[in-house]
Amino acid sequence: MCRNDCLFCYYRKSNKKPPRYKKDFEEVIELSHLLKKSGVHLIDLTLGEDPAIHDKEKFEEIISLASTIKTDVDIPVMVSPGVVPEWVIKKFAEEGIDWYACYQETHNPVLFSKLRIKQDYDTRLNVKLKAKEYGMLIEDGL
Repeated sequence: MCRNDCLFCYYRKSNKKPPRYKKDFEEVIELSHLLKKSGVHLIDLTLGEDPAIHDKEKFEEIISLASTIKTDVDIPVMVSPGVVPEWVIKKFAEEGIDWYACYQETHNPVLFSKLRIKQDYDTRLNVKLKAKEYGMLIEDGL
């Protein structure tokens, strides 16, 4: 589920073809344990900018999920929640979350505006830099 309409993304909000689903908290934890047991060395929580979280300021849910995976499963965690407020990034860092991914796709602002409709280039770039300031590793999809 994502509130954005990025032209390159199969799961953009205007494309109604792909099935949409969310796993519940317990299922994500269970799957994380199974993935670690199978030899996986990093859990990437790819969330998109879910309106149920982003538009309602329910970021504590994803902070709790990432933190539980980090502590209970004892595996590095990368969160990919899109653009979030600075306090959320700070909380991820305080909880020991290793990576913050916020894909930029391009560092050409003109192309960015064509690909990421109604999104701000600088906002997306700066949120990653803030994560780096808090000591997190960053990923931007280039």
